[in-house]
Amino acid sequence: MNDAERLSQDPTFRLIGSEKIWDRGAALTSRLHWFETEVLTQDEKLDGLSRINRELTANVAIDSPPPRPLGTLRMKIVSTTSEQAIWVYNNRRFRGQKGNLGLSDPLRPNCKRRCAMRLAILIPAYNAEATIGETLASLQAISSGWEYVDQLIICDDGSTDNTLSVAAAAGFNRCRLTVVSHGNNKGEAEAYRTMVGLLSPDIRWFLILGHDDLALDCFIERNLEILRRCDGRVAAVSSNYFVFGDAPERLAHSPAEDTIVFRGSAEAEIRHTAVVGCWWHISGSLINRSIWQQFNGTDPQFRYCADWDLILRWQNAGYLVGHSLIPTTKYREHVGSLGSASRSQFRDIVDRSNVVKKYPNIFQPRIRARWAGVLAIATVRRAAKQILFGNIRTAVRGMHSSGMALLELISG
Repeated sequence: MNDAERLSQDPTFRLIGSEKIWDRGAALTSRLHWFETEVLTQDEKLDGLSRINRELTANVAIDSPPPRPLGTLRMKIVSTTSEQAIWVYNNRRFRGQKGNLGLSDPLRPNCKRRCAMRLAILIPAYNAEATIGETLASLQAISSGWEYVDQLIICDDGSTDNTLSVAAAAGFNRCRLTVVSHGNNKGEAEAYRTMVGLLSPDIRWFLILGHDDLALDCFIERNLEILRRCDGRVAAVSSNYFVFGDAPERLAHSPAEDTIVFRGSAEAEIRHTAVVGCWWHISGSLINRSIWQQFNGTDPQFRYCADWDLILRWQNAGYLVGHSLIPTTKYREHVGSLGSASRSQFRDIVDRSNVVKKYPNIFQPRIRARWAGVLAIATVRRAAKQILFGNIRTAVRGMHSSGMALLELISG
């Protein structure tokens, strides 16, 4: 028996090649204090080394799980109540693929994969003193995944309240925190542009969180899991969410299951987005930075439905947009929220009409007519609601602005 064969039987060396060591990284040289590296270069020792390699390769082939197709995720939800959100991973959390003799895990902080998976979190804020503290507290409470987050950026878009001081007093310290402020209100699109411009050059993906929304504990790790299944064709992936606030809490999209729905440039998929409206939710979304910058982010012309316009542009250009059904955030719906304000003032109706007019090739006459009817009914209902609550002036203004937009939509 030569030295290489004896080495193959040595318990210390076999421990280094065993599954017990795979999760601990590379072998320590102190475990081979008696072994001279030069021995391995001798021709007569190669047979023993080849045997070791064959055994380890066989173990990898047996133990490695089959490759998972895009959109098939390992998480499953065992509770649909956000206060008791329990997330269970098959086997163990982020189990490695045991490639390269089992010594590399694609999610280990010290491997090359981590560089491509570094994230940033962006929060656009405007007059958010009542909610920004709770939003930051929800991020601070996230228990894992922070080793993959480069920084959190908050852009105060010319707030007239104490948004900045509340954010500073929140005590967030999970990662590097950058706070920037606009001298005056420039709109959410400009806030995104400012924050993306502050990202480190090596950040390829970022997350968006609304200033009045809350992140669940799985917010980072779930998006890392999604990121592992994205390629350069994917512009963004949004996630399911809970709605809470003035009404009882509810899940936005049921069921909550481990599925990602991707839609691209196929005629049926673009038509789905045109007919259904915006099925993609920007808060809580994972965004491909290069594609975002290629399209210059959201269009400031559409303040209240910029996300609908954005996914139409992405799909029309041949990119994929996804939606994951596992919830990662809680969306706060209250009187001061952007969605509630736009609905009470009819602004979203005007914006939706303008989006339909912008894409005549997508919104064919039948789809345009459908949207004209839907928006007209919404206008009448909201006006009646405003009158019922005594807001006659708001109802009249809303009817006028919506009526003009719908008239242009029909005549166009």
